[in-house]
Amino acid sequence: MNQFSKLIKYAKRLIWHLVKVRIDMKKKLIEPKNNGLTMKQMMAYFKKSKGNKKIYWRGRTDAFRGSLRYLDWLETKTQK
Repeated sequence: MNQFSKLIKYAKRLIWHLVKVRIDMKKKLIEPKNNGLTMKQMMAYFKKSKGNKKIYWRGRTDAFRGSLRYLDWLETKTQK
């Protein structure tokens, strides 16, 4: 009886873990933002801009690319 109860506890833990992993896999990856803009939006502004504004948008995109949030998001996106 004791071994049977241990087996039941193990099965419950295993099922709970599998359900949790399944829920985590279903979560949608949300693209990080920098001052309300995503990387795609900043790159669009960069492509449209001319002169000094082009340098400004290049600096913003480079700074965002170097941020830890963006690198973590990119890593999780490429793993899937």
